[in-house]
Formats: sequence, C-alpha cells, structure tokens
Amino acid sequence: MKGAPYIVFHDAYQYMEKRYGLNAIGSVSLSPEKKPGSARLEAIRKKIRDTKSICVFTEPQFQPKLVKVIMAGTGAGTGVLDPLGANIPAGEDAYFTLMRNMAKSLKGCLAGK
Repeated sequence: MKGAPYIVFHDAYQYMEKRYGLNAIGSVSLSPEKKPGSARLEAIRKKIRDTKSICVFTEPQFQPKLVKVIMAGTGAGTGVLDPLGANIPAGEDAYFTLMRNMAKSLKGCLAGK
C-alpha cells in the first residue's frame, strides 16, 4: 500500500499522506465549487493510465459519476473518502472514528479489496 499511486477527488489529505507515506498523484477537482472540464478529466485519465494508479477516491458529497467516467478503461479501483464524516454521530470519538474510516478506505482500495 505504501507508495501505491492513487487519485483523490479533491486535494485535502496532504497531512495524512505525508505522515503515512501515501502517494496521491493528483486530484479530480481543483476546486470543490467548480466541476472539472473535459480537458481536466482527460488529463486525469491519462495520469491514471501512465502511473498505473491503483485507486480513484470519491467523496459522498460529490457526484460519483465523474469518477466512473474518469476510471473507465483504466483498471483502477474505486474507494470512498468521507472527510466530513456525514454518517458519524457527534461525540468525543467522532474525530477518531472519522480518521479510522478514512484509513480503512485507503487500505482497502489500495490493497485491491
């Protein structure tokens, strides 16, 4: 898993990536407020193919259809990262649950599960 190339929906995980030696090689969206255009989508598809990226991560609050279009024919898997913890109940363990859930998702997709 360490060093395996992958794509995130938006670039929000730098601290986690640096701390755990993860290898995000790009993001689908440069800005959550703006949908990526066709040139951007094709550039990401090319990057996935050229680097043999293992996984492309979606986020629950964005349309997964974009990721499906990008992934088609690349051989990459898909996973979900939920940085907002939409389904996590509020409480003292919420942050730790959020981080564990993201770690499980990263591990599962990058390990091909």
